Amino acid sequence: MFEEEYKLDYFEENGFIRKKCSECGSHFWALDEEMENCQDAPCTEFDFIGDPPADRTFSVEEMREFFIDFFADRDHTPLERYPVVARWRDDVLLVHASIYDFQPHVTSGQVDPPANPLVVSQPCIRLPDVDEVGRTGKHQTAFEMLGHHSFNTVDDPIYWKEETVEYCHEMLKEMGIDEELIAYKEHPWIGGGNAGPSL
Repeated sequence: MFEEEYKLDYFEENGFIRKKCSECGSHFWALDEEMENCQDAPCTEFDFIGDPPADRTFSVEEMREFFIDFFADRDHTPLERYPVVARWRDDVLLVHASIYDFQPHVTSGQVDPPANPLVVSQPCIRLPDVDEVGRTGKHQTAFEMLGHHSFNTVDDPIYWKEETVEYCHEMLKEMGIDEELIAYKEHPWIGGGNAGPSL
């Protein structure tokens, strides 16, 4: 549906290959020519739990600091976390993701963002995921979402898809993760009145 949206110059210039997952049929981008599936559960059992692919183990505090420092070094303003009770919204009770901090007022253009671009470590509570907790390795009811955000307007573009993927790939490499293990899965995203392609 969004095939053209995923054809990034970054992928082409760095040797990524668009592949189709042998399990779920979704498309993904990878450097490893031998990779057969998208590396997402349930297509691949998460084997990083207890055996992280990074060249070191991070505590929660160390991971938070690493992430915030990485983006602060790239001109993102660190923000204090927002409350988990989403008092500024009338459509949800709890914050499910870092983007919730800025919906609907910033994402609709009603107000300017508190900084642009920015980085935040946002505590989240997701009760709809209760049935998946313990089954997938990626669902939790309470967690911190590390988010970096840029808010673009026609008159003031900050950065978009190309730079987002470049930042993420650079960060994973700085963590010591082998590039051959990384896959970017194509998947549409919807939430809080916003929708579109995501990786």
